[in-house]
Amino acid sequence: MGNAKRLIEGSNMTCPRCEYPQDILRYVPMMQVKAFAAETNPVYKCPKCKWIFSPAAHVVEIFR
Repeated sequence: MGNAKRLIEGSNMTCPRCEYPQDILRYVPMMQVKAFAAETNPVYKCPKCKWIFSPAAHVVEIFR
């Protein structure tokens, strides 16, 4: 597991589907309902392949 890919490295996030790394600011965050923000994870849309995914909470926490 030493060669495992990382979803977020520096300012880049890699789409789990197309595996294309891009600047995290290019990803489109889907709207979150503030009333449930503490109990939900952000959902992103890849600008290249349009895949919708939600990174694990411990991965995204540094961007909150």
